[in-house]
Amino acid sequence: MFIRRFFALVLAAGSAASVYAQNMDTNSQSQLTVQITYENDRKAPANLRVELLSSQGSLVDSQATDGFRPIVFLYLKPGDYKIKVTGSGIIPTTTGTISVSGANHTEFVKVKAEPQDLQSAGEEGSISATELNIPEKAKKEFDQGTKNLDQKQWKEAKEHFERATVLYPKYAAAYNNLGVTYWNMGEQEKAADSFRAALALDEHISDANLNMGHMLYDAKKYKEAEPFLLRALSADPSNAQLLTVLANSELQNGESDLALANARKVHAIPNHQKFAISHLIAAEILQSHNLTKEVIEEYKLFLQEDPQSPLAPRVKDTLSRIAAAP
Repeated sequence: MFIRRFFALVLAAGSAASVYAQNMDTNSQSQLTVQITYENDRKAPANLRVELLSSQGSLVDSQATDGFRPIVFLYLKPGDYKIKVTGSGIIPTTTGTISVSGANHTEFVKVKAEPQDLQSAGEEGSISATELNIPEKAKKEFDQGTKNLDQKQWKEAKEHFERATVLYPKYAAAYNNLGVTYWNMGEQEKAADSFRAALALDEHISDANLNMGHMLYDAKKYKEAEPFLLRALSADPSNAQLLTVLANSELQNGESDLALANARKVHAIPNHQKFAISHLIAAEILQSHNLTKEVIEEYKLFLQEDPQSPLAPRVKDTLSRIAAAP
């Protein structure tokens, strides 16, 4: 299924507001999308470990499947990689060399993980009973709509997803992708209705939760966004991006203790430097408690992790003023 990714808004002076993702140079970075399936083309279950390896076999990044969406490795340097999939109920699988190149390049790689027990794989690989019963015609409409969505052919994607939901009204994934399509078409209300339809069928669909949370967050409806972000995070607890935006939502909602705890979790996650802005969220909360020494530490960590940030001069100036204070 699709999610609509979003990036940080500029922070207001003295505030760590409106954060979702890092600023990035898209001219020199790529992304790799990996869909994990069984041999029978059923989606693999949650909690499989998917490792991105360098061509020499060293670990670059790792994520866990959630049973719904593809794995997406972001901000990669162009080069050769491999994918290794391990976990309960499957035979460990490593791909051949995958070449990733070009600015904003996305490569779709289908890695088939063979179940050790074919019968149990049908159970573990299922998303829900309703997903297992998808009619073939509805699935074809969904697959075509997904191709159109990837190619930014919004009108065609909408028509295919709508037909998929007519053919199978319990098709939660189709409602989610229909919502993403409407969103890209600028029809926010219809997008929200589609995400709600997906969540009415299964409130734990991570993509729909993330998309709904994103939409409400963009509208600065932080209180309404929070439960959707929490459910999305429960499916992907090591997602530094989600932790960062959840921390900021909690900060805006006056839940400073929760915000501080989640902002500090980011630092323990691999590749957390992309979300150095979490240190500014923590610093704002610590400043409100007059914990100057800890505030200084958060600012220094921010500058270490993102020295080229447009916010860096302001942070350096703040550190200088703190040092000059009596």
